[in-house]
Amino acid sequence: MLAPKLRFKEFNDEWKKVKINKILKIKHGKNQKEIECINGKYPILGTGGIIGTTNTPAYLKESVLIGRKGTIDKPMYINIPFWTVDTLFYSDVSSNYNVKFIYYLFNTINWKKYDESTGVPSLSANTIENIDVNISLEKEEQLKISQFLSLFDKKIELQQRKIEVLKMYKRGLIHKIFDYNKNISNQYKISECINIFDRKTTKNNEFTILSSTKDGIKIQDDYFNRQTASENNIGYKIIPRNYITYRSMSDTGDFYFNIQNIIDIGIVSPAYPVFNTIDTIDINYFINYINFSSQFKNQILINKEGGTRFALSISKFSDLVIELPEYEIQLYYSRIISNTDKKIIVGENKLKNLDALKKSLLQQMFI
Repeated sequence: MLAPKLRFKEFNDEWKKVKINKILKIKHGKNQKEIECINGKYPILGTGGIIGTTNTPAYLKESVLIGRKGTIDKPMYINIPFWTVDTLFYSDVSSNYNVKFIYYLFNTINWKKYDESTGVPSLSANTIENIDVNISLEKEEQLKISQFLSLFDKKIELQQRKIEVLKMYKRGLIHKIFDYNKNISNQYKISECINIFDRKTTKNNEFTILSSTKDGIKIQDDYFNRQTASENNIGYKIIPRNYITYRSMSDTGDFYFNIQNIIDIGIVSPAYPVFNTIDTIDINYFINYINFSSQFKNQILINKEGGTRFALSISKFSDLVIELPEYEIQLYYSRIISNTDKKIIVGENKLKNLDALKKSLLQQMFI
């Protein structure tokens, strides 16, 4: 019998294999005047979400949106009047089907499998409409599945909001600590606060290759999902646990300083400076200051070099000025920031678990 592994017990009819063109018709921006529309000021939707507003007549019905070019693997559900750009398809769903159910069904499809381009990913309306899918023909079952998964999505959204509130609180906390606490701070050059570590590998593949990113230190092969480094990594910088590094070249002008705390010893590109703080400076206070203090970011902005790409050499970095309170006060503020970080990590882990559970549910509730 054709049926999903996980099912509400009151339904037992067999699911059917049908082509998507039996469920809906694929449209794009040029088709919008052909269907029910309304005048007014409405959002313009692209693959990245809302990209503007327009007075052009907007589509009224709830719909599932699919990327036509670029982002083709992230369907969206919309239930307000909208207008789309040409990089998006939207679906005119038959009244026999629950639109939200179709949205969740589309989230189970491997859209990259149907990519028609060797360059920018792309799909055609004909390709989409001729994909075979397995579907319940009972609208009540479709509704119940969509309602259940919608509740789960709301739980995920609530968790995302909790994390964002914590991050906003941390930003406010850091701004207060670093940009308003002037009475208890003394100024030092960075060169007075750090010990540069310049030990390099003498053997190939001696240690694990790491990358310093805006999201922290990452194992390079895991982060990029492929081997990106040179086959010969002799001469790479060694970075022990609890040492700091950063990528000294930036396409945006932003520089991210990270503590290596994921393995005992790793290696980074020779272009990455490596250092730690002297004993009278708390490394956690120091890293938060250089990453988040407005005053310090302004110094970087003034001292970075380059035109299309920007550089912050270790010599330029060492000449910058940092404001530091007494060591005990550094520890006090570090604990406050650390406690907030721990709450954020707990929240993010909960979100990952919810995302994984939703993925499992989608796999079991659809065929």
